[in-house]
Amino acid sequence: MALKFAVATLDEVPEALRGEYVPDKEVGFKLNLEPGSGIEDPAELRRAHEREKQERKAAQKALKDIQEAQAAKDEEARIEREKAAKAAGDVDALQKSWQEKYDRDIAAERAKWEPQVASMESDLTREMIDRHATSLAASLALPGSEEVLFPHIRNRLRIETRDGKRVTVVVDKEGKASAATIEDLKKEIIADKRFAPLLVGSRANGGGSGGGGGGGATVGNKPRSKMTTKEKSEYISEHGRRAYEALPME
Repeated sequence: MALKFAVATLDEVPEALRGEYVPDKEVGFKLNLEPGSGIEDPAELRRAHEREKQERKAAQKALKDIQEAQAAKDEEARIEREKAAKAAGDVDALQKSWQEKYDRDIAAERAKWEPQVASMESDLTREMIDRHATSLAASLALPGSEEVLFPHIRNRLRIETRDGKRVTVVVDKEGKASAATIEDLKKEIIADKRFAPLLVGSRANGGGSGGGGGGGATVGNKPRSKMTTKEKSEYISEHGRRAYEALPME
């Protein structure tokens, strides 16, 4: 029989095997493993992982404290140099001091907003590229094949700024700018024989939304807010909740 790695009491272990367990303050009792056995104690792994997290947090805090302390010393030294430059009428030294403070302030501000910008860019990519790719893959692929088709579609989409607005555009197979629309990309995928095994039959044959494509064939072009409860259920059943949640609300 298989032995449990850890038990709350020895009553859970056959009497003949109880000698193989040692007390453990966290779980009760655990197998007495010899060094080099190749078996890892999951509880110890969890504790090690938690220690690593705590040590990383402590190291990050210590580094931040050192950086802040050093910044304070640098500022004190800069102020002293500025006072001396003012007393001596040294304009060049004053300008250098002001530039130093300006550069440091800019760097500090950049450190604050760069993570926020990165997060916003990630959200924008997810909304303007991933949503289109997920929706298009769901409208074309056989159930279960959406994730296979998704990266091929996503690789053909980019975000560009046009007339002051960010828009989702289609690029060619080399990743260069093109005049193609998402509808053009859809037609291209349908016409590509390599994708035929992944596509819903009626769409792969160019049937569009007419002619018995099922709930997803008609509903796929509707925003979520316009769907009936039955249509929502049919769409999720056919394409999955991820594809449903990728549909626009309006």
